[in-house]
Amino acid sequence: MRQFLNMSEMVRSKDRLEAINRTKQIRLDANETAAEFGGFLGTSGSTIHRWENHADDACPSARHLFLMCHRLNKSPSWVIFGIGPKNLSDLI
Repeated sequence: MRQFLNMSEMVRSKDRLEAINRTKQIRLDANETAAEFGGFLGTSGSTIHRWENHADDACPSARHLFLMCHRLNKSPSWVIFGIGPKNLSDLI
C-alpha cells in the first residue's frame, strides 16, 4: 500500500505545473544538478528531469516536496500553491 500522496492528488493541474516549475527554480537556485537533487531526495536524476519536463504527468510525492522544502528552507505552501512567504525562516 502506498503511503504518500503525490502532487497530482493534492492540487489542480495548472497549480501542479506551476509548483513543479517552482521546484525546478529552487534546484537551479541551489546550483544542484538533477542527480545531486535526486540523490538527496532518494530518487534519480532522471526522475527529477521527468518532473521538471512534465513527462507522463510525473510529479513529486508529498514526502519529496517536504524533504526539498526542509533542505532548502522553502515554505511548502509557497512551493505547492505560490502563497505565503517563500522561505521557511520567514514563517516564524
